[in-house]
Amino acid sequence: MIIKGSAGIVITVSLGLIFLVIGNMVYQTFTRKVVLCEKVSYLQIFDS
Repeated sequence: MIIKGSAGIVITVSLGLIFLVIGNMVYQTFTRKVVLCEKVSYLQIFDS
């Protein structure tokens, strides 16, 4: 019983870490796209 409980805790923690890493990657790519769009629009305003 104790082994099953600790295994469940380990699985939960590892899954949480995996979701954190994936969420962080998605967040970084999303913010990079937003920053790129802002830079492009800023350059277009600057050129005109």
